[in-house]
Amino acid sequence: MVIAMEQDSQNFKAKVLINDIPPEGLSLYYEDMPGLLDGLDDCWASGPIKGEVFIFRSGKKIEITGKVEAALELLCHRCLAHYDSSVSVKFHYTFLEPPSWKKDEEIKLSPEDIEISYYNGEEIELSDIFREQILLQLPMRQLCKEDCKGICPGCGADLNTEPCRCKDTSEEGPFAILKKIKIS
Repeated sequence: MVIAMEQDSQNFKAKVLINDIPPEGLSLYYEDMPGLLDGLDDCWASGPIKGEVFIFRSGKKIEITGKVEAALELLCHRCLAHYDSSVSVKFHYTFLEPPSWKKDEEIKLSPEDIEISYYNGEEIELSDIFREQILLQLPMRQLCKEDCKGICPGCGADLNTEPCRCKDTSEEGPFAILKKIKIS
């Protein structure tokens, strides 16, 4: 059995060769996956990322069930503060060999088709699956706390920790005179 793994202190890559999955299935456990979240601007691993998978092959169909756990440091989208978070998620994938569709053929997908992934070639990249599952668990709008006030667009003050330093400009400006007009 051959499992292609490229791992150094910076980058984790794990590929499973499809033809080498034994009939009884294959269990893999990873204590750490360094570099899995590299390239992200608002999410970093703050500890080891742990993952486990069980891979079972039945003909051309491959079932992968697993779990990934990670301690994360996220960037708040309002105040730009760093805060801690964690991810623990179980997942299931069904991989099939890609069907032979014609280039301009219109295809109607069923709800079951959306649950299926396709593999190209002779291997499946496990590191992509682990990364995808972590990213799917992140909120669309990362906030350090639900009532985060953010940063003042004028003076740049973090409104969670200090008051706004902007001067009141309500009477300044070329249109301030319009406030004095009274319409009867």
